[in-house]
Amino acid sequence: MQKNKGFTLIELMVTIAVLAIIAILAAPSMNYMVEKQRLNLTARDLSNTLFEARSKAVLLREEVTVTLNDVTKSSVNNTDTHIYWRARSNNALTSTSPTSIIFTSYGIVKDATTDSDLMICNSHLNIKKIITVTRMGTLSNKSDGTC
Repeated sequence: MQKNKGFTLIELMVTIAVLAIIAILAAPSMNYMVEKQRLNLTARDLSNTLFEARSKAVLLREEVTVTLNDVTKSSVNNTDTHIYWRARSNNALTSTSPTSIIFTSYGIVKDATTDSDLMICNSHLNIKKIITVTRMGTLSNKSDGTC
């Protein structure tokens, strides 16, 4: 008598059911992780944009302006002296006290009397990232908080 090699239909169904249960349990934490990464990416993008603008101002020896949250313009409208930035994918810049930041040819923020806190809030997670732009033009990231 010859033995059959392979799996029975019941064994395959049980294995698929177990995998489905594991996937259902993992889905909510996966969504949280994806949204958290989107928030981190948006904060990193803003930091990089501000750093690029400051570097261009020093390199070109002229003022460079970063306009925040301008819905009529996008990064395709960027020039050497004007950069547009907008938050993406469930993230929003909630502190719009400076709608634009101007870096002078020395790399400092023009007409700044205090440091500026730029808060990026994720609407799904209700957490935020804070990027502080000092009067000297340096950047620092603060820890997460709630929106």
